[in-house]
Amino acid sequence: MYKNHYILAAIQLDIIEDAVGYGQSDAGIILPNGNILEITSPIRTRAKYIGDLASVRSQRDAILSTTDWVGFTDTPESEMKIRLIEYRQQLRDITNQVVEGQDLDIIWPTDPRVIKS
Repeated sequence: MYKNHYILAAIQLDIIEDAVGYGQSDAGIILPNGNILEITSPIRTRAKYIGDLASVRSQRDAILSTTDWVGFTDTPESEMKIRLIEYRQQLRDITNQVVEGQDLDIIWPTDPRVIKS
């Protein structure tokens, strides 16, 4: 998990105001005055959620990039284009499956270009 996820989680939980001057160590979040803020369970849970979202978005964005051409105005209308537009929407909605406090269990939609045997 990226260290800044703990800092971002603490900000989102209103434990700290912003990231300026804060650091991260194995002991916890380093405050600007050098003291250590313990990484509590709520911070850990939110940080995991932030990391899971980032991971899913990264994977999703890579997949979406393979179908960007579908949105071009010169792409001819076809049944495949319609199915790819629906597929792209399912991919954009994929982050709705990431739920804070739950294990990551993403069900990815099937690319309509995949030939089923």
